[in-house]
Amino acid sequence: MNRPRSRILIIPLAIGLVLAVSSIATTTPADGATAQPTAAPQDTAVALFVGSGRAQAAVGPGGVVGPVMSAEQFAASVSSPSDALQSAADGFFANGGSTLFVVLVSDESAAALVAALAADAVAPLVETGADLLAVPALGSLDGPDYVAVAAALGSATELRAIALLDPPTSVVQAAMASDPTPLVELADQLRSTVPDPSSMVLYSSGLVDAVSGAAVPAVGPMAGLIVANDTANGMTTPAAGLNLPLTGVEPVYAVSNDSLDPLEIAGVDPFRHVVGYGTVMWGDRTLAAADGAPESRLLNVRMIMNSIQQTMSLALLSVVFEPNDSFAWQVVEQSLSTYLTGLWAEGVLLGTSAADAFTVECGIGTTMTVDDVLNGVIAVQVQVAITAPGQYIELSNTGEMAT
Repeated sequence: MNRPRSRILIIPLAIGLVLAVSSIATTTPADGATAQPTAAPQDTAVALFVGSGRAQAAVGPGGVVGPVMSAEQFAASVSSPSDALQSAADGFFANGGSTLFVVLVSDESAAALVAALAADAVAPLVETGADLLAVPALGSLDGPDYVAVAAALGSATELRAIALLDPPTSVVQAAMASDPTPLVELADQLRSTVPDPSSMVLYSSGLVDAVSGAAVPAVGPMAGLIVANDTANGMTTPAAGLNLPLTGVEPVYAVSNDSLDPLEIAGVDPFRHVVGYGTVMWGDRTLAAADGAPESRLLNVRMIMNSIQQTMSLALLSVVFEPNDSFAWQVVEQSLSTYLTGLWAEGVLLGTSAADAFTVECGIGTTMTVDDVLNGVIAVQVQVAITAPGQYIELSNTGEMAT
């Protein structure tokens, strides 16, 4: 089954979901039945920020603005943004970001941000579109307010996106005055609070504009860098190191050699200032413990898994209006097999052949029971070798048929 690479994005509507399709390939069964849409492969190219401002253009339900493709378009789409949202958006596009959605709130209090993250506008974007989720104003919060918003960010990812976090300004100041212990303690607190630490990234500090000295949330430039790295180098390359300096910013807290080890163990990604290179990210880890499995602690591995999960969601959505029968299951299997074969050919999945790199199953006796089918449940399961040949990570996804 041949199909072009394309983007399909789910956007929220007041009464449900609608597919916005830029290009959909189809499969034509041998018996001449109606052609079926297939899932588009997902890359890590979409960020979602939550912050205060007013929309200057038409928005979706829940105050969603986007897709925004440039700093100029952001300025034309959002009026009176908070300083945090404005500088994060500028940093995102200045460092290679390409697609941004914004959920606008009336203010950036902890209560307003938690409510926005729990609203219907965020979940559909995370489910099948947004790869990176951030609240640029998070670092201005402290104590229980900070933890509440961070936990809401973690819940909103739904194991489909990565939440990027600035630490509280007060914690950064304490670390700069002594040692990284306050950041380590923050990481420990978040690990015990958030639903899934492996879906979150905590940076060692915010950033400042290299010219004006104005505060810049780390999540903006880093989201842009992650997107740019994925586009240029592929999902297997970590978005860190000397080859990927950040543009136009400097770290509030430039981590020294002595502080690297405790931060690495704690799962905090440190910024460094390197002469001749500028500001660089010196880690590619999630908030999961350092002794965890690679699929938990390595950011690039988690993003590959998230991309596959998003594409699994789209494969199920492509047959949602069809009968829940063997034809629909075959469409899902073929669509995902084609996508995963492409990942194997690119070196994302490991094995001497595509058959060694992954498996896909969708059907009665493997992923569903007879009762599941009668109740309109469709489920798919894949096993993929991402970290080493023969070492498989199991991913599953379930949907409901409309018929």
